[in-house]
Amino acid sequence: MRYLKTITALIFLFTFSLGMAQAQPDYDYLIIVSDRARTLLLYEAGNEQEVLAVYLIGVPKKKYYELPLCGEVKGVEFNPAWWPTKKTRAAYFKSEEIVLPEKIEPGDPRNAMGKAKLNLQLEGISEPIKIHGTNKPSSIGKKVSRGCIRMHNESVLELAHIIKNARTKVVFEK
Repeated sequence: MRYLKTITALIFLFTFSLGMAQAQPDYDYLIIVSDRARTLLLYEAGNEQEVLAVYLIGVPKKKYYELPLCGEVKGVEFNPAWWPTKKTRAAYFKSEEIVLPEKIEPGDPRNAMGKAKLNLQLEGISEPIKIHGTNKPSSIGKKVSRGCIRMHNESVLELAHIIKNARTKVVFEK
């Protein structure tokens, strides 16, 4: 009988610990991008009741993708070069009569990436959507981009330093 109680206790502990392991999130941080509020919220995994940071953002000017949208940060780059897509180069030329090269180096005033960028992998999206700094700080808080999320350079640097070596989930919501 004592043997049966020991086995039962071990099975319970194993099942409980397995359940606890499964309950742990598979990421270190969670970023919520709110299109409507034009804010980016940062949470530590497992503690989604306490916001670590709130940042004002610039959001897409029109509907480039359906929300909600989930994904993850696949890398962080500091002082990134910018490779504007063909569509982006055409849009810049049409709206501002500016001819952009295929690559714009860090420090160039035309570089829209700012001081840091977070490379995202979003479910069902093949376009290169990023969270990045900006060369137009007056655009923050507005509907301005062609899909990316813009942040003040100081803010994106702070965020990038926090999550640079962490697994980070991203959720875009309305």
